[in-house]
Amino acid sequence: MIAAVCVLLNLVSFRYFFRIDCTEYSIYSLSDATHKILRSLPDPLRIRIFFEENLPPEYLHQRRYLQELLQEMKTAGGGRLKVEFADMKTPESRQEAERAGIANLRFTAVRKDKFEVQEGMMGLAMYYEDKKEVIPALTQVSNLEYELAGRIIKLTRKIRPVVGWTTGNSEQSPPEPLEQYLSQNFELRRINHLNTHGWRDGSSEYAGLSALMVAGPKSPFSDTGLRAVDEAILNGVPTALLLDLYDVQMGNFFARKVETRLDRLLEGYGVQIREGMVADAQNVPVQIQTQQGFFSFQTIVNFPFIPRITNLSKDHPVTRTLQEIALPFVAALDVRDTTGVTVLASSTEESYRIARPFIVNPTMRIDIEGAEHGPFAVGMAIQGRRRSAFADTPALGVSVRAVRPAPTEGPIRLVVFTNAGFLDESRGSGGSNLAFAANLVDWLAASEDLIAIRSKGQTFRPLEKVSDQKRNLIKASNLFLMPLLVTLIGGVRWQVRRIRRRRWEAGLS
Repeated sequence: MIAAVCVLLNLVSFRYFFRIDCTEYSIYSLSDATHKILRSLPDPLRIRIFFEENLPPEYLHQRRYLQELLQEMKTAGGGRLKVEFADMKTPESRQEAERAGIANLRFTAVRKDKFEVQEGMMGLAMYYEDKKEVIPALTQVSNLEYELAGRIIKLTRKIRPVVGWTTGNSEQSPPEPLEQYLSQNFELRRINHLNTHGWRDGSSEYAGLSALMVAGPKSPFSDTGLRAVDEAILNGVPTALLLDLYDVQMGNFFARKVETRLDRLLEGYGVQIREGMVADAQNVPVQIQTQQGFFSFQTIVNFPFIPRITNLSKDHPVTRTLQEIALPFVAALDVRDTTGVTVLASSTEESYRIARPFIVNPTMRIDIEGAEHGPFAVGMAIQGRRRSAFADTPALGVSVRAVRPAPTEGPIRLVVFTNAGFLDESRGSGGSNLAFAANLVDWLAASEDLIAIRSKGQTFRPLEKVSDQKRNLIKASNLFLMPLLVTLIGGVRWQVRRIRRRRWEAGLS
């Protein structure tokens, strides 16, 4: 009877799929964003899977996970998502897979006590109208929901958003993983502000952008460049200003002040970058080389000037799903008008603002005597009407003859961080910095559906800081309490056995 019920439940589950997911972030269930994407499919979308069955055993769980995920997506799609598994035993299916662009992978397997090399396919193709997206190799399925959702958005999107990335002032280029993401989901346009003349003569490269990134410029913007960025912001182009106040050479840890003149724009919007650098007791350890005599050693030391930021806004889409980010050599922000301002990231209470950070060597003692105590805001989002920094300044050059005057104020969507070094994943963030950068672009470009999916399962749980007294108490408890507990249990057990023996002897007599 029980076996019959189990068989019946299995048959029902193939048609009516459900899962009880007790994980903290529901990492084994579809997110609400994925449900929304699938429910909004305007036309049928077909997913065809090319996954061979005779692959090494370690890849079988990936096939099972893929089947379960696609079954749940198919149910959420309400009939508009079709899922097909190709029969890879037929030569027609293999030829179809090759035409679709599925990779023919090589695997090493152990059979009959020896290593063997075999070939196989494990990929999928997605078809929508006359467009196609391919995942050629499903070797990793940990972020598969995000990969599928991103490609569905790309296939069904009528107009591809354009993200501008400024050049011309030694800005930091997008790292390869971020550039790959941007190229996949957006049209990435590199903009040299020296070649743009502003909005007023109709030739601005900033026109038509869905988002604008200004990441870590190292030289001053010209008046023309400042006005072009200001006009783009006031004309409604969502913008991120990621500004390094200091350029630190990791070889000698010398901090050079960076002058970009973009602080003038920020002051016009009511934001001020404060002098100095934030040092935090909660930070990212780094590996440095030390010399002792003739010998060199690699040593891991704490680096207070690379704060590990865990005070992130849980009310804003950019940071809501993140646990931590690492912001090297960051400065503090002040805001004059808090209307429409959300502080996205701030340092801990055990942080200090070092006013003159000429040398930031992690092996040197930081003098915090007289230093201002944290926490400090290091990143914020600004929405609402703001006044132009050039509202009372005469126009320059071609702008004087412009048909359309420059705006003196307008509704802005702006994110400001006093650091662009977080784009460099080598500075220890466990992948959170890259997710943060992608979240930032998505929010600016009003493409927030992928934010919640991208950050699923990314957790950071630092050890709670305890006082020396509490730490010594815990050590003493571990040292003496456990032996005492074992002795007590042994004594109780010995006493119970003694009582039983006496009763047994009394019964015999």
